[in-house]
Amino acid sequence: GMCMEVFVFGLFTLIMTCDQVWNIAYDTSTIDKKKGMKSQAVPTAMDNIAEVFGVPFGLQWFIPFNISRRSKRRYIDHIV
Repeated sequence: GMCMEVFVFGLFTLIMTCDQVWNIAYDTSTIDKKKGMKSQAVPTAMDNIAEVFGVPFGLQWFIPFNISRRSKRRYIDHIV
């Protein structure tokens, strides 16, 4: 019943998430993989993911709005 639906939905979501992260990290779409095409670019997986997020790995990946430098500095000083 309901548990099976939850399991199938969770499995589907996990598979789709993994597929998307893989495609972003290796700059290749599923269609390109099936055709045997590889990306011409040579950036690292982390560079590709940072391009999608718009900034290198950091606090802004987890907060969905821009943070002023002053606020960021105050936050970091508070943590450390």
